[in-house]
Amino acid sequence: MLKSVISALSTLPLVATLAFAQPSLGPHPSIPSNLQITTFATGLSFPYGLYQLPDGSMLAATTTGDLYGSALQIVRMTQTHGVANPPTQVFLSDGFGPATALTGVGDIVAVASGIHSFSRITLFRAGAGGALTQIGQLTFTYAPEVWWHNSHSIALRAVPGSADGYELVFNVGSEFNDAPDLHTIGVAGLTNGTLNGSSLYSLPLTISGATVTAGTP
Repeated sequence: MLKSVISALSTLPLVATLAFAQPSLGPHPSIPSNLQITTFATGLSFPYGLYQLPDGSMLAATTTGDLYGSALQIVRMTQTHGVANPPTQVFLSDGFGPATALTGVGDIVAVASGIHSFSRITLFRAGAGGALTQIGQLTFTYAPEVWWHNSHSIALRAVPGSADGYELVFNVGSEFNDAPDLHTIGVAGLTNGTLNGSSLYSLPLTISGATVTAGTP
């Protein structure tokens, strides 16, 4: 009898059934009595992007004035026993528009800025005390006058196996909010050409001292 039951079961199709359940949360971890949470820095206007320099100080891209009549500012923050000292200004430029991103690799710093009909990506080399020396720039030209989503987000990395090789990745936003792009974007500076909207680009760079050579995006 048992043999015949086993034989009958072996002819049935196997169906896997998954049981979904809410995750079980354990008890909250205890907070060490010596843990203190303090404010590191205040008063940063529209900060976009933080980058820690090799000397341990922190850069932040901020904006002076209101968002639409603004200048790009980069401030440097140092700390004493985990508490930030007052920020010091290491770069200020009118006409760049508000900051939209900041990043870096080693002492190479990249910042993006701009609004409406213009935008830029600027490269710096950081020196002693966080002083920034501009070593290259990309300027983007849009048509028509107002491009809906022109601001950039950026990433920068060192190319493995190359002493002076870097890769800059940036986006070009869309001309409209909910329709295909009709125009292209001009780029000038480190590289010259025409780019498509609604796109992500990679730009190879060779940086030696204050000399930057760009490849084709």
